[in-house]
Amino acid sequence: MNAGQERALKATSYDEHDNPIADVTDVTTFAGPGMTCNANRCSATKTGEYTVTGTHDGLTDDIDLTVTPGHVARQFVLSPAATTISAGETVEFTATAYDVYGNVVGDINHLATFTSPDMTCEANRCTSTETGAHVVTVSAVNGFADSTALVFVTPGPTDQIVLSTDTTTIDTGQTAELTATAFDEYGNEVGDVTESTTFTSTAPGTCRANACGSTQPGTMTVTGSYVIPSRATLARPVALAAAPGDIVTATATLTVRATGNDPGNDPGNDPGTDDNAGGGGSGDPTATGEGAGRGDSVPGALPVTGAEVTWWQAATGILLLFTGAAVLVGTRRRRVVPTP
Repeated sequence: MNAGQERALKATSYDEHDNPIADVTDVTTFAGPGMTCNANRCSATKTGEYTVTGTHDGLTDDIDLTVTPGHVARQFVLSPAATTISAGETVEFTATAYDVYGNVVGDINHLATFTSPDMTCEANRCTSTETGAHVVTVSAVNGFADSTALVFVTPGPTDQIVLSTDTTTIDTGQTAELTATAFDEYGNEVGDVTESTTFTSTAPGTCRANACGSTQPGTMTVTGSYVIPSRATLARPVALAAAPGDIVTATATLTVRATGNDPGNDPGNDPGTDDNAGGGGSGDPTATGEGAGRGDSVPGALPVTGAEVTWWQAATGILLLFTGAAVLVGTRRRRVVPTP
């Protein structure tokens, strides 16, 4: 019998030899757990197995009834109604129809069409490589009302990193702090991985953590190296473009401008020139005058403590990071006098 449908029951009395005596339906009481019985007509709105007991003159007998889904309501439930996946993963939906009493009638995916303005759907499977919230609409035939589901797409595992810095041109003795940002294979930002990235530089530059610079003028290329974490640290197993343990790298170019405490940058301090006060240009760190301290520079080290800038002429510089193109216009001269 279907849910909501009444079943008429009949009670017959028998003698001790199982011979029928009479129809006693009208004088028999019918009842069963989970069922509603009016006289001899019993029904239930929920699917399942039921037992009805008839009682007459101290005698009882049972009958088993099976209740199946009733008339189909013109609505269905989409599952999952809301879910979260990583970029590139696929979510599989199920459209389930129910009867008017809420009993499951069955899967109606074969009657449904799944669409989304910003996801790709094939049958009941939808995917996207773009992070954010996405809406999937399901339409079914036979007069069913449309239903929607919400899919949140998060970045996938790290596949590449990009280095960035607030400045791409620094003076000798200064440092630039670089930031390493991780991206998945689809270009979605995963997050800041600066603390987990190792920074190195070509000569004449050096790096301490993510701060890189040089005491010598020129162009230095900074490389950031990041180790892809293991699958155990991921929220769910996914296909990785870069395998766990792989090292991904990125580079950035810094231009180091010459300053007065760099050997050979001030023509007036040229070794052997008599016009310089204090006998400058000898390279002796103990010398006095304008040439003092010219011999103190050590490749990769910071400037000597106590040096201060007394005057300088600025330069115009333009650097195109990540394209490999750099343009430097003008000259820069700077004079440094040791602080007593």
